[in-house]
Amino acid sequence: MFIDERGCQETMETFCQDLAKMLRTIRLNCGYTQQAVAKNLGMDRSTYSYYEIGKTLPDIIVLKKLAVIFDIPPALFFYPERFAQGQPQLG
Repeated sequence: MFIDERGCQETMETFCQDLAKMLRTIRLNCGYTQQAVAKNLGMDRSTYSYYEIGKTLPDIIVLKKLAVIFDIPPALFFYPERFAQGQPQLG
């Protein structure tokens, strides 16, 4: 199925929103502050906070590091809509 430019933009926006919600939920479930996660990633808290509000997307290296920090399978980040629907067991 081909997605036109508008559909692709909407899909990307939805992905960003779902990933942002997922990152916040997982972080809170793990009991971490944004500052603690950002420090583990070697970045400013404001940079990490942009991920949680959907302003920017983390790159693949950051996602891999987040998977280690949160003790979850990295592939989970590629399907944030599944997480939003059922919130799979973490850890």
